[in-house]
Amino acid sequence: MALYNMTQLQAATTVNKLFVYANDTTGGVMMGLFMIAVFFVMLMALLKWGFQDALLVSGFVCFILSSILAYGGLLIIIYPILFLVLTALTALFSMVVQRK
Repeated sequence: MALYNMTQLQAATTVNKLFVYANDTTGGVMMGLFMIAVFFVMLMALLKWGFQDALLVSGFVCFILSSILAYGGLLIIIYPILFLVLTALTALFSMVVQRK
């Protein structure tokens, strides 16, 4: 049986403290999986534009969101860096191919 720090949950008076508690309880996994889920949902929703454009927009938006979460201390810095690299490689590929 897992033991949880219910005092920290009772002391959570803001939404940020509630998310920090939930993220700490899951070992820092919750917000990372949340960002990956947001990325895939946006990617599937934007596929009507074409795969490269959907990948570029999804990567950039998730980079901005994960940067804000990393600044707030809810996410490790690896996630924004990976989304930035994904966005940069997609933009580079789109420039090299030069679709018209």
